[in-house]
Amino acid sequence: SLYDIRGVFHCHSTHSGGAGTVEDIAKAANEVGIDFVVVNDSHTLKARTEGQEKYHGSTLVIVGTEIAPESGNRLIALGDEALQGVEGLGSKAPQEAIDEMVRQGWLPFVSDPDSQGSKRFGKPAKAWSDWNAQNYTGIAVWNLGTDWFAQVERDTATIADHKEFENALAGPRTETIKRWDALLQKRKVVGIGEVDAYNWKLNFAGESVQVFPYETALKTITNHLLLPKPLDKNPNKAKRQI
Repeated sequence: SLYDIRGVFHCHSTHSGGAGTVEDIAKAANEVGIDFVVVNDSHTLKARTEGQEKYHGSTLVIVGTEIAPESGNRLIALGDEALQGVEGLGSKAPQEAIDEMVRQGWLPFVSDPDSQGSKRFGKPAKAWSDWNAQNYTGIAVWNLGTDWFAQVERDTATIADHKEFENALAGPRTETIKRWDALLQKRKVVGIGEVDAYNWKLNFAGESVQVFPYETALKTITNHLLLPKPLDKNPNKAKRQI
């Protein structure tokens, strides 16, 4: 029999614009019963150097990173050893960044490939454009932010759509599923879901609304890994299993 291990990719902490600490993310993950959570702060591994990659209660926190050029073509990644030169990867072309991460044994994933942004909240679209790139491990087929933005851009969006955002979600974008399908005709490409959670507070109709609080976001788009053994109690071994 296989063990169903449930986890979440792509949370931002105060190390890269998030409103909560890694400890806040871990606390929320424990409360909702998540086995592991990958923190993908942009262009940094500071959470790792500060010793936060470990078990926090029953949840394993893995410190990955996000490579987030202003023009788009974002990647999230995780790996075993520290990623050397992480701060400069955002200035490289997508293929160069992928090649460097793979060279160091890291697993890069195309993040939010069909990002639409949000005119309402002034968030620019940062879609993936380099579909000739090779050797990335997988793509995010469902992004919480992109899904929700698409719903609240509607003129009929209400305050409830903001406060209870989990009820406004529609699912992965059709074009993203089609892209994944096309890629799978050529090679194995791992599909993941990502929350891209910052614990934001946004303004709607003059009211400040907290969107994607960690304790709610971590209940939405989760990933299930079927492993031959339960997660090891040693965090380094458990991370390698994942």
